[in-house]
Amino acid sequence: SCFATIFACTWLSVHPNMPGPDEKSWMTALRRVEVMFWSLICPEMIIFWASRQWVAARSLRDEY
Repeated sequence: SCFATIFACTWLSVHPNMPGPDEKSWMTALRRVEVMFWSLICPEMIIFWASRQWVAARSLRDEY
């Protein structure tokens, strides 16, 4: 019960980048499982990942 709740919350909270046009669906699922695994083991890593993406998005916004 507790594991199922943690699994569901982690699976729904992780939103990886859009896959490339030639990327297979199993590879996309594997990447999502990997990110989910790291968020279970080291949740602060997800915060750093999100902040890095935010900084990159701001720099793109300022550039264009």
